[in-house]
Order: sequence, then C-alpha cells, then structure tokens
Amino acid sequence: MISYLKGIVKFTGDSSLCLVCNNIGWNVNVASSVLYSPEQELELFIYTHVRETEISFWGFKDNKELNCFKLLIGVSGIGPRTAHALIGDKGIREIYSAILNNKPEMLKGSGIGLKTSQKIVFELKSKIALLNLDSAENPISQIELESKLPESVAKELVQALTTLGYKQNDIQDFINKLKSEETESKTVQDLIKQFLRS
Repeated sequence: MISYLKGIVKFTGDSSLCLVCNNIGWNVNVASSVLYSPEQELELFIYTHVRETEISFWGFKDNKELNCFKLLIGVSGIGPRTAHALIGDKGIREIYSAILNNKPEMLKGSGIGLKTSQKIVFELKSKIALLNLDSAENPISQIELESKLPESVAKELVQALTTLGYKQNDIQDFINKLKSEETESKTVQDLIKQFLRS
C-alpha cells in the first residue's frame, strides 16, 4: 500500500493531480487541485483505496486529515469521494466540532444531507477522541498532565485537542486550570466542550 508520496506536480485536473516521484507519475485525488500548480514540489499522505476493478489514491496534506478521512469512510454509506469532499469543504476542525457538539447540520453540503450528517455524528461520536497520532506528532510527552483527571482521560483529551489543531500552550493552560476544578466525573467530550467554550 502507498502511504506517502513526495515529488513534483506534473499537471492538475479538476480534482486530481499527477505527482512525479522517481520518474513515475502517480494520479492522486486531492480536495482542491487549484491549490497546486505544475512544477510545484509536494508531499502528500496517501490513502490507497482498493476495489475489485480499481485502485485509487487519495492525498492529504497531513496525518490529521488522513485520520479524519479514515474515520469518515468507516461510516456506512460514506465513500472516499464523499469523505474527501467533506474534508475539503468543511475542514477537519469543523467536522470534529460538529461531531463533538452533536450538530449534524454543520456537516450538510454538496452530496451530504441531514440524514447522512446525522449518521456521521452518531457513528463517530465515540471514536473522535481515539485518533492514532504518529509518535512524532504525539503531544502527550510534551504536556504536563497533572490534574484531577484520570491519566487515560487526560491523554485522550490532549490527543483530541491537538487533532483539532489547537496549540500545545493553549492545551497546557487548560490542563493547568483543571487542577483547581472537580473533574473526576467529566468525560472527554465534556472537557472538550468546556475547552471550546473557554
């Protein structure tokens, strides 16, 4: 399976581009080809989608987008094209916020109605804080987790907020504030909502 490509953009299409790596051109689906231009050096994180009659490659700028894509295509009825378009249209922060705050209407758009949006929120609500981050991206070792939270909850909270794109300093400030609060009964989702409100 191809998981990463780095090369030079040869040409772009409506929603794809040809990325030349070691004299081989790979056709990669991208959320918006207008962001790229010929002769541009580019690296993409790749999801290889295998069907009976087709192998396709879906490109993302980082692992956060790729992990979000994997979650979305795990929802029944959501294919790669729909998931890819949703990420391109809404961005991962808005997708995660919609799921965490139980607001499926935020996900409505081209090709995605309310019923599908509700299915995404329902099926991913329990998974959204469990994204696997590469060790190089894993922020847990760089953040002091001391608080009244159980360690497992604190780790999930840090992973989720980092995946949402928030800075480590902001997360650390929030963790520090929790030291003086009664948080034992709060879930990760409760804490994320509290962070977003603050």
